[in-house]
Amino acid sequence: LQHPWMQGCFSLDPAHWNLASEAGNDLKNRLICYMLAVILLPSSIQYRELFQLRSCFVGCDYDHDGFVSRPHAHRILKERGADGRDAALALDAVNVTGTGAVDPCAIAAAHIIAQGFCSVQGEDRPRRPSDLVPRILAGFFRACGGDAAKRAQRPVASLGGVGQAHDRVVVKEVEAHLGVSYEDLFLSFPEEGTFDQDALIELIVESQGRGTPLAQPDDRGGEAGGDEGEGSEHSWGDALGLERVQDLVRGVFQTCGLGGGGGGPCEVPPCDVALRHPCALPPGGSSFGWGSPTSVALCGGGSGQNSPVATASAAAPTSATPDLTSAPSGSAAPTSAP
Repeated sequence: LQHPWMQGCFSLDPAHWNLASEAGNDLKNRLICYMLAVILLPSSIQYRELFQLRSCFVGCDYDHDGFVSRPHAHRILKERGADGRDAALALDAVNVTGTGAVDPCAIAAAHIIAQGFCSVQGEDRPRRPSDLVPRILAGFFRACGGDAAKRAQRPVASLGGVGQAHDRVVVKEVEAHLGVSYEDLFLSFPEEGTFDQDALIELIVESQGRGTPLAQPDDRGGEAGGDEGEGSEHSWGDALGLERVQDLVRGVFQTCGLGGGGGGPCEVPPCDVALRHPCALPPGGSSFGWGSPTSVALCGGGSGQNSPVATASAAAPTSATPDLTSAPSGSAAPTSAP
């Protein structure tokens, strides 16, 4: 489900969302929670803590594919001190695409949410990602507002304030091991001036996960639309090409009709065993029986005469074979048919 081809089927483009539905709003709230947690990582976690979290993740990634299941991620968060209910809610909040597969960036974001925003003294326990959004937004402006918020006397922040709140050592660790590029993530943020809560939400939604593992394969490492994105190792479709993919499928499954060719609708090599191949079907749609001369002729391609099926088919009577059980006039009939 996390394969780039599968991720391409799930769009984070807000133009495709139906915000009038509960599913559309849940997707928006999960994206906000995830992106805010990623932004807050360098200002909310220490290098040692992040290293230990990554070590726990690697220990649970038994097949080394870069993902763990949700139960394993839940256990990791509990081992790192999170309450079981808080860990479950945090994992739900960062499960933006609904795959249930957790990568290192997602588990780090869930750790930040479970530790800092789920259990707040004097407040009710949140039950869904929509309950977490106001808390994480408030935490963002507390951490990154700085002097701009004091001057404006309201929750505002600036890109410079975010940079000042970040621990540069943690930033390098996150970018090196969690698949995050803060330069790409902040690409649409205003370099000058401040932004408030509404502007921040709009920036996050329009980013479509840019700069994180949520980004579409063609957007990773080349968001600006240059040659770097086109040559990215994540652009699997461009690298393989549709025709090469069809060749692969044709070779594995031996099917026909995948691509144009001069050899007709079927380009499968002749086989020695008469199979119920789609190309062996007559125009009426009914299939020929096993071992029939027609199936051998269509599927055998004139070869395979030494095969059991071909031998049996050659011996089978057809309409062109004379009836040896009836003798011509003036001769005695044989006692047994050959």
